[in-house]
Amino acid sequence: MIQVQIKNIDKIRRALASAPGVFAKRFDRAIKKSIFRIVAVTIPRTPIISGDLRRSVARDVSFKPLYGSIHPMINYAIFVHEGTRFMTGQPFLKEGVQAAESEINQVFQNELQQGLNEIARKGR
Repeated sequence: MIQVQIKNIDKIRRALASAPGVFAKRFDRAIKKSIFRIVAVTIPRTPIISGDLRRSVARDVSFKPLYGSIHPMINYAIFVHEGTRFMTGQPFLKEGVQAAESEINQVFQNELQQGLNEIARKGR
């Protein structure tokens, strides 16, 4: 019979039990960083006449646990973005998201790695 004894098994169990909270915190941080990065990249791509639409992009963000959104609330934002039968759309927000995509992926990878490191430290 072979027996394996794992040192600090109780600490390891507690560390693993903390994983949902650790990752929720890390992913919330990644979502906020990502939203702010999208805003920063989108503003220069936003058509400007009066500046109201650009200000709306920077101002109209919201966060909840594991959720973030950008929703320019200027009443004509959707028409500029999507277009109408009289004008071609200028998808500034979509372009901003696409331009920030690789940075966003890196942000999530970093937060995931930091979360794993945090759980590993707790298990020692």
